[in-house]
Amino acid sequence: MASSGTKEVHYIVGYGSLMSEESRAATGITGLGWPVKIDGYRVGWSNVYSATTYLGAERCEGKSSNAVIFKLASDEIKRFDTREGRKYERKLVDLGQISCWWKDQKMNPSKQTNSCPEFLTNPTDGKETQVPVWIYCMRQWQNRRKESFVLQSYVDVVVSGALAYGEEFAKCWIQNCEQWKGDMLEDRVVPMYPRALSKLPSDLAKSIDELLPSEYSECRSKVDVSKDDG
Repeated sequence: MASSGTKEVHYIVGYGSLMSEESRAATGITGLGWPVKIDGYRVGWSNVYSATTYLGAERCEGKSSNAVIFKLASDEIKRFDTREGRKYERKLVDLGQISCWWKDQKMNPSKQTNSCPEFLTNPTDGKETQVPVWIYCMRQWQNRRKESFVLQSYVDVVVSGALAYGEEFAKCWIQNCEQWKGDMLEDRVVPMYPRALSKLPSDLAKSIDELLPSEYSECRSKVDVSKDDG
């Protein structure tokens, strides 16, 4: 427990827009994130509204996803709860289900990532850690629905966040992400996602497009939709 006057440290595992440092900063968190692999969860386009669809996660044995873990103070948690909304539930993650991406891939970490949080790189020899690690899960996983669009501006935030840790990291995230097939809205010129990237250089846009699966690319549409919560 944190001592008087000291804020307790928490961690969040972000698997969607929270992989993006710029997007996290829009809610109040800036600074370092660490690339990880989380086992026992599936990630996919499962938060379905009437007009728009966003990413969600749920516990699922045998599944895994790349993600980014980042630190925040206890008094900032509510900001992220508000951001994620009522369809998500913040749940504690078993640390045994999280592994450092660089270690998992037998790669040397870049200087920018500083490898991983110490509590993941230095196991406690079976002793329970006091560090709370959270993930936002769907209260109910939903299947894709016709005319509920995935916004390209949202995809750009997510995939650019993953690309910050390398192309291979982003590729693995895309391969494990489920339910790509469905309606999609090309809104790069006039982004509809409220936390869209402030800038999208042409070379970054090209890198994102080259990574996206064919079933998604084939569904691009220019049909207008109204903004929805998410």
